[in-house]
Amino acid sequence: MQENKNSLVAIILVLVIQFIVTFEMNVVMPLAPNIAALYGVASHQVTYLNIGFALFGMLAPIIGFNSDKVGIKKMIGFTLFLSFIGAMLIANIPSVIAYVVGRSLMGLAFFTMLGIGLSYISLLVSEDRLGVVSGLHRIAFGLGVFTSPLLGTFLLETLGFQSIYQMLAIVIAIATALFMFISPEVPSVGSSASLSAVQELIKGKKEKQMIIITFLMSLPAIFFFNYLSVYLSGQNVDAQMIASIYTTVALGSILGGFSIMFFSDKVGKAKMLIYVATLVPIVIISFYFSSGALLFLVGLLFGFLFDSATGLLFPVGSMLVHHYKATFLTILSLTMSFVNVISNIIGPTLYALGGFLLLIVIIAVGIFVAGIMLRNTTRHLT
Repeated sequence: MQENKNSLVAIILVLVIQFIVTFEMNVVMPLAPNIAALYGVASHQVTYLNIGFALFGMLAPIIGFNSDKVGIKKMIGFTLFLSFIGAMLIANIPSVIAYVVGRSLMGLAFFTMLGIGLSYISLLVSEDRLGVVSGLHRIAFGLGVFTSPLLGTFLLETLGFQSIYQMLAIVIAIATALFMFISPEVPSVGSSASLSAVQELIKGKKEKQMIIITFLMSLPAIFFFNYLSVYLSGQNVDAQMIASIYTTVALGSILGGFSIMFFSDKVGKAKMLIYVATLVPIVIISFYFSSGALLFLVGLLFGFLFDSATGLLFPVGSMLVHHYKATFLTILSLTMSFVNVISNIIGPTLYALGGFLLLIVIIAVGIFVAGIMLRNTTRHLT
């Protein structure tokens, strides 16, 4: 599609929307002890309240399948509308049920935007700029992670938890309206998608391997980011210090987005993914044994490597298939949400058994295996 002014505005709007849904996804992580107290649950069991977020995220492939049939723009608008309803529920009804239902609806928007949001903006640019838009997409993600700890803590302490979702509801409504009125329709690759064709798609060896790789690479989403605040709180680290550590890791995430934007097209997306995935296990184990200023430095490096890796999963996954790209990318989103469901369910038990160290070891082993698999799966791409 020829790039024009509307396409540029559409890309900016998608990046803003990705920032918003990522902010919401991440803002609850450093606030886990506070949310647990607010709703009357044990701090290490607060992840149970977020299972719905991941469960609804598992519906993302349905959105992706329909986006290949009726249009990506329409399905993005639909999920954003659900996200708005979710934010309104949490903002106005102070109950556990409202929180769980609200976050469930917002989970669908988050996991959908990870897949078809990137697919949408990729269709607005030429192939030689895919690395740039992939990097920008990850920068938007990183900025959402970066701003949420300190801003979320500030809003919690000054206005209260529900004020966060009151503001989110407003910005989601504005962003959705602008997106639906300004953004152009784009032709989906494989617009005549059928269920049988999608079933054939995921039977391919490389496609199956990419799904497993995505599963393993997604382990830190809950095991690290959700339990880091619980672990630090147990070490008598105050809320502001916890938020600062999360912010430092998020700064690394933003730098990871810039690395994708500037280097992935030159180095090769698959090759770069292999390089950074190989280093993640070493760094995350080092993180556990760090303290003081070194904790911030290693956290920055972890954020950089991990988000460089996860930011390249969707572009590399897109390169593996030639049809039904939006559907396949949301299948990868399904995989991420499935990991979130499983992690939320077994996380409290694993944490009780072996603490944060056990979770770190599981992450390191999983990503190490993913790095080995990547070499075989992407050999024809490097």
